[in-house]
Formats: sequence, C-alpha cells, structure tokens
Amino acid sequence: MKPATERGRTPVVCLLPARNAAADLPGFFESAARFCDAVVALDDGSTDETRGLLEASPLVKVVLTNPRREDYRGWDDAANRNRLLAAAGGLNPRWIFSMDADERLDAADATALRDFLDRDALPGCAYGFRVVPMQGTRTTTRRATSGSTASSPTNPASPSPPSGCTSCPSRPASPAPPGSRRHCAYNTSAA
Repeated sequence: MKPATERGRTPVVCLLPARNAAADLPGFFESAARFCDAVVALDDGSTDETRGLLEASPLVKVVLTNPRREDYRGWDDAANRNRLLAAAGGLNPRWIFSMDADERLDAADATALRDFLDRDALPGCAYGFRVVPMQGTRTTTRRATSGSTASSPTNPASPSPPSGCTSCPSRPASPAPPGSRRHCAYNTSAA
C-alpha cells in the first residue's frame, strides 16, 4: 500500500518517454500503479494509439507530445528527459523514477522499492537500479534491483541499501552487469 501523500506533494512520479508504445502501455500502467502515484509521459511522435492511451489513463497526470513522425529521425533523448523532468516539477514530487513502456516491476519489487524510498533512501541522493531482463518470458519483463549486491532473504530482488549516490561517497557505485540498464530514482527534497 502506498503511503499517504504529503500535503500538496506527490511522493513518487514516474517519467515515461514513449514512442509507438500502445502495445506496451497496459502492462506498463499495471506495473507503474504498484509503485508510483503519478506518471508524466511524453509521446515522442507516435504513429499508433500511444497518445490516446496516455490521455485516457487516470495514472497519467501530464502528457507532453512531440510532432508525429514516421521514423526515429528527430529523436532527442536529452531534450525529452529534460521536458519530462520540468513537467514533473509541477506535481511537486518527493521522488522521481524513470521507466520505459516495455519495462515492468513485479509486485514484490514494487513494494520493496516503495519501502526503500519511504524508509531508507536519503534526501539529496540519486539512486541507480539495475534492470535485469527476466529469462523464459515472452514479454519484455524487467526487474529493478538496487545497485548493490545485497538482498533480503525473503525477496532476493528487493532493493538493498543505496549504492552509487553521487552525494554519498561512502557508498561507491557498482558497475552494471553486461546487458542490463540502470534506472534512477531522484529525491527532490532538500538534503
């Protein structure tokens, strides 16, 4: 269960850059609803029903758009992420998490992430979470775990104490394994 929202604040906002993601969005929304309170999305010129699905979802609070285009020419990841971050600021979040439409957090990992953000994460830090492709599935399911190799006995994929926070030099970053990517949760509170 998500903690009560602080007065006037959305505790966790998920950033979603998307292009031609209509097939992935139902699973994304199901996954994101487990750990975030709002989604700020950017439809980067989709030619499918992505924009309509984003606008119809009650979880999505802000939909940004780029002009429709037939291919990926004109894609600017840095500009898109900066627009998403700026729009998320209007929701006054405590934490910002970024995830792609084809990625998922299972229920146990989503609970562990919320517990980590609510209890252990330090203000003023950014955390990278490894994304490990799940084996033996037909969908693009990914599991987010912390950058540390520690885990809990009840949930081996649960986030462990923070690692790699640039504001916390006592916790050095561990390298991501080959084939994995990192996602970040950013605390927007003053340290």
